[in-house]
This record gives sequence, structure tokens and C-alpha cells, in this order.
Amino acid sequence: MVSVGTNTSRASDGLLSAATTAEEKHHQGIYWRSPIGMVSFLIFGVVASVSHHLYYSSLDGKKVGNDNDQQWALRWGTTFAYIVQTSLVCSTGFAFTQYLWMSLKKTKMSVKGLDAAFEANQTIVSAFNPEVLYKTKIVALLALIAGGLPLPSLVTPATLFVLPSLQTAWTNMPAPVLDMYSVNQTKLFTYSVPSNTSTGSGEQFLGPRTIISRLSTATATQGQILPVNPPSSNSSFAVQFYAPSVQCSQANSTVATTVDFFRNQSITNSTGNIIDWISNYFAFVPDLSSFGNNSLPENGVQIVDQMRPQQPTNASNQLWMVYSIYDNSTGQKRVIDRYTTCQLYNASYRVNLTFQDGNKTITPLNITTLNEVPYPVQNAPASDGLLVQHAYSAVMWALTELLTGSMGIFTENSAGTTTRFGEITTQIEQTSLLGSSDLDVFFDNNHFLYSNSTINSDQRQQDVDLAQNRTLDILIPELAFNTTMSFMNDPLLSPSVPTDVLVTQSINTYAYHSRNLLLSYGLAIAFAVLANLLGAYAYWQNGHSHNKSFSAILASTRDPGLTKLFHAETMGRLPLHKNVQEAKLTFGITPGGWLGFRRV
Repeated sequence: MVSVGTNTSRASDGLLSAATTAEEKHHQGIYWRSPIGMVSFLIFGVVASVSHHLYYSSLDGKKVGNDNDQQWALRWGTTFAYIVQTSLVCSTGFAFTQYLWMSLKKTKMSVKGLDAAFEANQTIVSAFNPEVLYKTKIVALLALIAGGLPLPSLVTPATLFVLPSLQTAWTNMPAPVLDMYSVNQTKLFTYSVPSNTSTGSGEQFLGPRTIISRLSTATATQGQILPVNPPSSNSSFAVQFYAPSVQCSQANSTVATTVDFFRNQSITNSTGNIIDWISNYFAFVPDLSSFGNNSLPENGVQIVDQMRPQQPTNASNQLWMVYSIYDNSTGQKRVIDRYTTCQLYNASYRVNLTFQDGNKTITPLNITTLNEVPYPVQNAPASDGLLVQHAYSAVMWALTELLTGSMGIFTENSAGTTTRFGEITTQIEQTSLLGSSDLDVFFDNNHFLYSNSTINSDQRQQDVDLAQNRTLDILIPELAFNTTMSFMNDPLLSPSVPTDVLVTQSINTYAYHSRNLLLSYGLAIAFAVLANLLGAYAYWQNGHSHNKSFSAILASTRDPGLTKLFHAETMGRLPLHKNVQEAKLTFGITPGGWLGFRRV
């Protein structure tokens, strides 16, 4: 019976051995799914990172939609980051496992060290176990790589953010344009009334409308163009129109002689105790209706009243003036008189208006001076052209009213006492032109009456700063330009017409910092590739595939010595006894003839 049993047992052992040998031969070599999984996860991570970059690139510079659109952009970014992280970690996990098993064949480690090594890629603290660090350095490196690969997922979603920006688009919309030519527009500038003559109906020019005087005075006082209502809060547009322009130049000798005559006459005509002692500024509008009549004084030139009443008046669209200035041309500072004439012209304007956050900028693109505009002939036959001439003359009337008059030093003799003082009898004191450098002589003379100091008073310095210390021949044409532009302040004078307007809108757009995303993913992929190379080397060295499944651990722990070592730990409870933790194991061929762990 025993013999039979023995033979039977031996036969069975033989059959089992044969079956085992056949099965072992069937499982020789590297199990293909493992290395393919490692490489596939790497490739999938690379593809996901490139997709993340392309997705964010497609959003870069685009207008941000509603809250839902923003949330979906963030969701997709987080999803891509998660896929990249998971794929690279999985790929590195394959490499870690293969290199771990390969390293265990070459070293002896305690059970405690083996526990740390097997969980190092999942618990980063275990990678710093002394045995793992010193006996399996590459395994520790792969564990650190696996632990660090999730970091880019914290950086890459934030590379897309919302940035306030400006969007521009051309839009045809109503914009103010100065109009002095339409039939219904000219009467908004000029106070003109019809008249009857022997030859028919005419048109009588009486002066500017009150709106022209008001806007002209406001412009001169502020020293800048009045606010203009923009078609949009942030916009830019160009307009073209015809409007008045004033040009100033040095007066010829004939005009200078005439101006001197009237200035001296003004001084001579002083009455009472107050006498005009020195005249440093004298300006007037000449009446040239009889100019050239040699039988009249000063060749027929007369002075128009400084404050002209709105009634039929002979005048001109000119301003004649003389003022005392400092001259250094001889190398020595001296006071001389400068004679200037200013003339009204018709001009073609092309200007660009830009509005941004409540601030306006008016830039002349092209201003072409066309022709002189003469003063209207009284009772001339009514026509559209005549009314335009009236409108232009009304603007010049309002401008010259601010500049005519005089500035000088006066004396008063009373009871044997002489008092000297400066006096301004012109509305130029209400304008920004008061700070002109051409008026320094008057203010210095007035100042020296009371003090020997050459330092400007605080008020005088304010005026100088407002005029930027420029000369009258520059400031007067600039005032005329500013006044013309200020007419766009009133919708009556500058009605809105369809205009091509470049509208700028404040919007939120996506901004993408690709450098941070590519750098983060680039480093992660580089470390993952390094892990794959180490994993491929481990596959080649091992000759087959490994994993950390229960069956793999079970198959590698069949050594009888391990059963005795873990006799008190059969429940797998924690913590292990200290003697178990410190027991040294090695991975290799066991006494039973199979590959596994055994105690040394």
C-alpha cells in the first residue's frame, strides 16, 4: 500500500513537475501589457499636455463671455491638468515597480525598509527612509519623481486668466460736427435782420448771437477748448468742416503810423485829474469803410467803439494793436513797441477728436487757410453766402471784444499829490492771454511803482503759466482755434451727423502665459521620460514584468523561514514587532528553488 502510494505520489509529483515546467515555460519573457502600459500612459500624458496648450492658445486674446463660459474654461483647464498628472504618475508607477524588483535582487533590506520601499511612490515620506535612500537610490529617485509629478497641475490651470483690455471697432454713429453753412445754421451765429432798400431786400448785420459771445468768453477765460459731448465715452473720429481762422502778422509802416496816431490821441484826450502817462497796450478794431480817402484824417481809418452795440455798424474783420515788449537783439535789454495786425480768414479744418475716460484730445490733421473774409456790406442783397459772411464776422466780433482796449500807467494829480497806478481797460484781463510775455513790460512797470523786486507775484505767475509765457501773435490765433472748436460744445451749433467712429470698449479678455505651462509640463514630461528609460532598463534586466499585486507578493513570500518570522503577524495587523521589522530579507532564488524573498 505504501509502495503503491509512494509510486502514485511520485507519479503525481512527476506530472505536477511536468505541468509546472510547461507553465513556467509558457510564462517566460516580459509580459507585453506592462511595458506597453508604461509607454502608453507617457504618450497619453504628452498628448494631453499639448491639447491643454492648444486649448488655452485658442482662448488667448478672446473676449470673455458670461460667468458660465469662464467656469467651463476653468473646468477644461483643470481636467487637462488632471489627465496629464494621472497619466505621467501611472507611467512612472510602472517604471518604479520594475526598478524596485530589480533593485531588491541586489541588496538586503529589513522588513521595515521593504515596507517603505514598496509604498515610497504612494507615500512620499517613505522615500526618505534611510535604507531606501542608501540601498535603492534610483528607487527613491523614482518615488520622488512620482510624488512631484502632480505639482504642475497646481500651476498650469492658472496660466489662463482674465485681463481687462480694450476692443476697438469702427461704427457709424451720430457725432457733433460744426456747421456754419446750412441755411438754418448761419442764423444761430449771427444776429442779422432783413432790410428794405431801393434796390430790393437786403440783410443787415448787427453782431454775434449771445451764444457766440458766451462760448467765446468761456473759452478765453479757461484757456482751453470747452468740453465736447462724445458719441461714446471712449471713441475717436475725424471731422471736416469750414470755419473761421485768425492769422496775426507784423503790421506794415502805414498801419503802425495809424496805430500810433490813435494811441497818442487816446492819451491826449485824457480829461480830469487822471492822465494816461504810459500806454503799454493799445488795441482796436479799425473802421475801413472809408479807407483810402485822403481827404479824411488817417486816410479814412476810424476806430470802432471798444464795446460795440448790436446795431448797424461800419467796421472790419481786423484787429490792430501795439504793445511794449522787451528786446534783447542789441545785447542790451530795452523796451520797444511791436505793431501787429490780425485778420479773419476762411479755413478748411480736418481735425481728429479722441475721447478716453472723460478726457478729450483734439488734434489738427490739416488746417488750410483759404481766403480773407471782409466785413459785411450793410444792406447787401440777401444770399446764403452773405449769411455765412455774417456768421464768420460774428465770431470775429466776439473775439475782438475780448482784446480791444488799453493797458498803461496813469497818474492822478489831486491837491498837490501825484499818484501813479496801473490800469487795465480791456477784457483781455478776463482771458488766458493776460499771461503773455508781450505784456510783461506793463506788469513790470506796474510792479516797480510799489517795489524794486523783479519776482512775479503769485497771481502773475499763475497767468504766465496759463499762457505758457508765449507771445500774442501765437496766442490770438490759438484762441481763435480754441473758440472754433468750442462751438462743438453746443449741439445747436454742431448738430450730430452720421460719422465713422472708432469706438473703444473696455472688455475682459483671456490672457495665456504659455511659458509657465510649457515649462511646467516640459519638466514633468522630462522626468517621466527619465523614469521610462529606467523602467525599460529594469524590464531588460529582470527579463520579465513585475507588479505589486497581492498575488505577486504572495508568490514571492513562500519561503518557510518567512512563515516562522511572521508566526505572530498572521493577521497582518500593525505595528509589526520590532524583531520582524529589523529582520533582513533578500530577493532571489530560495532553497525551495523558486524566486522569492528569504531571510538572511
